[in-house]
Amino acid sequence: PRSLFDLVVPADRASKQFLDLRGSRGFTAGRRLMDEIFADFRDVDHSFVREFQAGGFSARVFELALFAYLREQGYKLDRTSAGPDFMVRERAPFAIEATTANPPQDEDVASQFDPDESFLNLTPKDLRMAEREFVFQVGKALRRKLTKRDASGRPYWEQPHVDGLPFIVALEVFYSTSSLFHPVGLIANYLYGRR
Repeated sequence: PRSLFDLVVPADRASKQFLDLRGSRGFTAGRRLMDEIFADFRDVDHSFVREFQAGGFSARVFELALFAYLREQGYKLDRTSAGPDFMVRERAPFAIEATTANPPQDEDVASQFDPDESFLNLTPKDLRMAEREFVFQVGKALRRKLTKRDASGRPYWEQPHVDGLPFIVALEVFYSTSSLFHPVGLIANYLYGRR
């Protein structure tokens, strides 16, 4: 499709977040910008638009934003392979795989959002429980990428086009309306076991 917003999935299967973005006049500039970025984005596995419109909305928005950031920083991206998501070959080469912590598939985070009380939804009601959930969701997303194997049984960092390069997992959290509330220090606590 020429636009991310030309429906390729049945309207009843499209995510609420996508439909809100697609249908609101307030997001006209955002849609235009996303389409401009997408025009230069190489969809290697030919599923980006379908996932963007359906269940993978947040993950695809994050991937598109990461692509825009890397391009704006002047990196020449090699997107000839399906994974990892981004390969940088010049200067100091590295590989990036984007991932997200998402709500369960049968749960719609957008439906939890009440615009009249939006500031309340962004602050967890039980901070300790929310921090534990944040760490759990981050750990689950990282583990999913670290245990993933290609058809030959190799993890990302052992694939021939990645072998020997620094491998980066870019992560964002979208599992609840308050998931972006938490400081990244909680991830360091999880990874290094220290407070």
